[in-house]
Amino acid sequence: MVYDFSNTLIRASCISQIMTVPRLKKDKDAGNLSATTKTFLTKVYAWEKYGRVKDLQTKFTDKGKMVEEDGITLICLLDKKMLSKNDVRLNNKYFTGEPDVYEGKSIKKADRITDVKCSWDLETFLSKLGTFLEKAYWWQGQGYMSLTGASEFECSYCLVNTPQFLIEEEKKKLFYKMGVATEANVDYIAACAELEKNMTFDDIPMEERRIKFQIEKDKVAIERAEHQVVKCREWLKDFQEKHLAGGFCNAEEGDDE
Repeated sequence: MVYDFSNTLIRASCISQIMTVPRLKKDKDAGNLSATTKTFLTKVYAWEKYGRVKDLQTKFTDKGKMVEEDGITLICLLDKKMLSKNDVRLNNKYFTGEPDVYEGKSIKKADRITDVKCSWDLETFLSKLGTFLEKAYWWQGQGYMSLTGASEFECSYCLVNTPQFLIEEEKKKLFYKMGVATEANVDYIAACAELEKNMTFDDIPMEERRIKFQIEKDKVAIERAEHQVVKCREWLKDFQEKHLAGGFCNAEEGDDE
């Protein structure tokens, strides 16, 4: 079957994967897609054409989804303002995405977008301090601003309590790892207490549980990303033609990053 990739949209959270550049100068000069981008596009191909996708669910993403509301509440309390929760997926000619919260008249006429990232533990939270906003989130922010018309984007890392369900899952793993006979084992009880302490943070002041990054809309960067989406669609079309022809051999040295 032939699938039409001419209107394929790239998720805002994945824009960074199509913006990487090839390692070889000749490929850069020729405007070729990088190996990373091609790998990503094979996943797009599998999903768009066949509805297949690898399960990328982890305990980290589980926590992020389960405690998003807690993260939003933390931000509202710290900034002393209400943020509007968004549950609408937005599309334009190039991108698709579902921002977390916004400020403004509506999500489509937002002034500012806020994305909430809930860290797994204190160590991963503190690792964001004194660094730059990760490239993936920088591009995600540009995608959201393109979709909404907002001129500002904030990425807030929040440290909120891990749901008890996930804590209990970690305790089960700990039980088997320690190889103790029963849950009444003194060492196991002590280890569980330490684990619970490391996964709950009510003893840390609220103002010390949020690290935020702010960026502004970059129209030039957005135009570059839009152009790259067009190239990705062309690559997907060509990839499908080769797939339907039964495969192909690459006689030249491949690119890399």
